[in-house]
Amino acid sequence: MAAFLQIRVQKIFLILTFIVIGKFATAQQLIKGKIVQSENGQGLPGATVTVKGTTQSKTTNAEGEFSIDAKTNDVLTVSYVGYETTEIKASDAAIIRLTSDAKNLNEVVVTALGIRKETKRLGYSVQEVKGADLMKAREPNAINGLAGKVAGLSVGASPIW
Repeated sequence: MAAFLQIRVQKIFLILTFIVIGKFATAQQLIKGKIVQSENGQGLPGATVTVKGTTQSKTTNAEGEFSIDAKTNDVLTVSYVGYETTEIKASDAAIIRLTSDAKNLNEVVVTALGIRKETKRLGYSVQEVKGADLMKAREPNAINGLAGKVAGLSVGASPIW
């Protein structure tokens, strides 16, 4: 009877060992990286990093850095407006270089209700501010460069909550 009990305890111990090893083998870890422009190596703030096949995503900080929980063999999808969407293995995500893709930019207007429409399909006039107009303003802050460019646009500091 004692030998039977000893064999049973060994089997249980062996099963628990495999369960624990399996958990560590598939455990997620914190993946850290930086999204940069391929042209000059500057960080891209606001880029979206998503674990492919899940709803888990993060946005990069002001320096283009991010951290996300993923398995090392997961695939990360990185997207940013005006740049090509890139997929990369999480274990290779230390520095991700995005190349610009200006041809994917279309004219889209966001109306007051947040509804996006193409400029051609609007039944009313639209005012447009181009990047060159902002460069002429020589304003260090792009938001302040919008002041006086569009009718009805009021630019000012918002109170800190």
